[in-house]
Amino acid sequence: MASNNQLNGGTTTSPNRTPGIKVLAGALANNRVASSLVSALGSNYVNMIIASSTSSTTNFSSLQVGDYVVHIPLASGPPTSLLGVAATYAALGYSAVTGSTVGSTLTGNIGIYPTAGTAITNFPPSTYSGTENAANAAAQAAQAAAQAAYTTLQGLANSGTNGGLINSELGGQSLAAGVYTATSGTAGTFTLNGTLTLTGSATDVYVFRTASTLVTGGTATPTIALGSVLPSNIYWVVGSSATLNTSHAGTFDGSIIAQASVSTTLASTINGSLIALTGAVTYTGTTTSISAASGGGSGAQASFSTVVTTGTLPVAAVVGDLYIDLAPVNLDSNNPKVPPPPAQLTGRRTGNGGLDF
Repeated sequence: MASNNQLNGGTTTSPNRTPGIKVLAGALANNRVASSLVSALGSNYVNMIIASSTSSTTNFSSLQVGDYVVHIPLASGPPTSLLGVAATYAALGYSAVTGSTVGSTLTGNIGIYPTAGTAITNFPPSTYSGTENAANAAAQAAQAAAQAAYTTLQGLANSGTNGGLINSELGGQSLAAGVYTATSGTAGTFTLNGTLTLTGSATDVYVFRTASTLVTGGTATPTIALGSVLPSNIYWVVGSSATLNTSHAGTFDGSIIAQASVSTTLASTINGSLIALTGAVTYTGTTTSISAASGGGSGAQASFSTVVTTGTLPVAAVVGDLYIDLAPVNLDSNNPKVPPPPAQLTGRRTGNGGLDF
């Protein structure tokens, strides 16, 4: 029997076919976007497929002509490539990585270089999902990648709204994609009190550079209104230290590469990697911190195709990619038989790096 579900205001009707999930390789847990979609869409859609072949003619017998196929890559786009292997780290420090005594929850690796692993403390009670790398080759490679990204991002020309030259207080500003430096207010610093609105798309990159500090939540709750922008497309390049949520707690989006240290003062959610090139990364409170490569938007972006030959995927498969078979029904109340735009699937994110429908 057909059933209905609300998706971004539109009614979706499942076909009279047996719903099912086909995991042909890997696991849904390895793809946070895939896992969130499966959880959110449930049985209203059929054939959520993790591809096991690179062939574009892989046959799935239940695909029918006219079906829509949503394709979500396991990983794609420029966000994580700018940080290289450092993107897999929720916290990457030089002198110390300190979890909170009440238990921060980190998704991704934690690492330190060149200081020994004894400088990684409070794990437990804090936790991490990946690997701990301390003063080893992996940690060294991650620090080298982070330094290279810092140098590259510092060398970019200003661009975007007002040519990339903006006020140091980000709250209240609305910015197109670009590379930004503070030239008015407190020169050489960025503060975030209130809401910063980003107007770009899911493929746009934002870079915020400060010669001195980044401080959020000093006088008001810090908020970044992302729209379709992915957290993993946002970079904060800090000349000295970054301090998040000093007096007011809010969700922070983007990866910080600080020349000195990065710290959180109040519990919050951080969608991106925290990297200290010559200092420490310190968490306070029950903070949720998600690396650029495993949450907060890893760059995976959806695309739609239509099945023209029964049982054949309309796009080339890559092992680990997710494919969702949608029957050609009313997916959007304003546009019958037209799927919602990909940004509606990838742009709305929950605090744990998943999707909010």
